[in-house]
Amino acid sequence: MPSPLFIIVAVLAVFAVGLSKSNFAPALGAVAVPLLSLVMPTREAAGMMLPILCLMDAIAILVYRREVAWNVYATVVPGALAGTLVGWILSAHVSGAVVSLAVGVVSLLFVLDAWLPIRKKLQQVPASKPWGTFWGGIAGFTSF
Repeated sequence: MPSPLFIIVAVLAVFAVGLSKSNFAPALGAVAVPLLSLVMPTREAAGMMLPILCLMDAIAILVYRREVAWNVYATVVPGALAGTLVGWILSAHVSGAVVSLAVGVVSLLFVLDAWLPIRKKLQQVPASKPWGTFWGGIAGFTSF
């Protein structure tokens, strides 16, 4: 039986992701794995969140299927699959400490992204297939 602290932290992490996915607090989803890492190993924390995130994404696509920009998916998904594959291959060769460090660095980058005005400048850059594939790969790698 998991400890009460673990259950409380896990519920908070899933709640944070739910708020993020519903766009009530978009940046809050980035704290789920670091929060869970306080009560369990980082690799297992990420593994625990993966099926929850996949289910939430599948439901969101189903609900909003008429509003989805499928051309964006066609650009991003190949890179995301490649990034996920690279993450899967590397996960067998990387220690838990390196995974924890990577989660910490990515979390700090999300904080900087929220604080710095870079996003407004990037929104003015025209979309392109190479950049979409690149950032899809980064997203796939970091989400793995």
